[in-house]
Amino acid sequence: MAVDFTYDLATDIGEIRFLISDTKAEAPAFSDAELAAMLTRGGSIAGAMPKVIQALLMDRARRARTYTRVESGVDPDDATTVAALTTMLDLYTTGPLASRMVRVKSMGRGPSDPLPPGVTR
Repeated sequence: MAVDFTYDLATDIGEIRFLISDTKAEAPAFSDAELAAMLTRGGSIAGAMPKVIQALLMDRARRARTYTRVESGVDPDDATTVAALTTMLDLYTTGPLASRMVRVKSMGRGPSDPLPPGVTR
């Protein structure tokens, strides 16, 4: 199955690929559709980055528990990658690059708010 992949720094998808070093068309970490979905949900590059980093972190954490022999006889170790991704996630979720969102909840009807038609006090 072919994965849709574009790398153009003039686009949001290209910028995200640059930020996560996903620039090789031969083995992309994400398809364009996956990055587009994260951009839609996040609302911006800064909003999408925590989702992208979480997905990378989960992939690396899953692989860190998989012990595979390589030709050199050494088991791969993703602990450094997992630590770096955790730091990046903190940067985008609670640090200076975190998307700031304000949620306003209704406090109910105020005394000066008009009543709906047909309702009297």
